Amino acid sequence: MELICPILVFNMDKIQLRPLTAIDTVIIHHTAGGKYQDAEEIHQVHLCNGWAGIGYNYLIKYNGVIEKCRLNNMVGAHCSGFNYNSLGIALTGNFETEEPSKAQKTALSELITLLKDSFPKIRTIKGHNAFNATACPGRFLDEYCKEAGLYE
Repeated sequence: MELICPILVFNMDKIQLRPLTAIDTVIIHHTAGGKYQDAEEIHQVHLCNGWAGIGYNYLIKYNGVIEKCRLNNMVGAHCSGFNYNSLGIALTGNFETEEPSKAQKTALSELITLLKDSFPKIRTIKGHNAFNATACPGRFLDEYCKEAGLYE
């Protein structure tokens, strides 16, 4: 598993912090954009929208590289009504129209294992669509997560 930490500067006036003990959920997303996006590109778009910055805690690129986005103690902005206690993982691409890459699938499985080991209170792992009315994380990623037993 390759994990990198790009330098992202957030608008901290718009960021809420939380204790790590609050984390009990992982929410899976797709970016619904280009499969070759990276955290810096998404971060800049979100800043231009007037937001604090990229809303996910982790981004898994098409090549399987995991980018650490928001620190785990920073409340995300990825799932309305469920951000405080959750970590958000997004995979680049639109999984309504294509499948995630093999490298993304492997990285997602490895990251979920790492997070469950790091945060023993994690009991719920679901797609964004389990919490909000959305097609996210896309039908192909949702099917993969179900078939691979990643959801809990």
